[in-house]
Amino acid sequence: MSRHRVKNVGYDDDDYYSDDGYDSPDPEEQELLQRATAEVLQQLSAGQPPVNVTKDEAQETLYYYYYDVEKSVNYLKGTIHNPIA
Repeated sequence: MSRHRVKNVGYDDDDYYSDDGYDSPDPEEQELLQRATAEVLQQLSAGQPPVNVTKDEAQETLYYYYYDVEKSVNYLKGTIHNPIA
């Protein structure tokens, strides 16, 4: 027989999930991301040689670099042409 007692505790879903606004995207941030994504994709396709990345790759890189288009473009150019093997 076990010496430890287990108490059956019922939890409400409200205990885990709150409506603090962090789950819903901010419209201004979404607009900034869309504009920055378009700029990154345009610069990469216009470069010599052109670099093809997906929209998701561009957005992930922009998020990492806090929506800095220049840093994102430079990073994506470097990883596509000089992949880490």
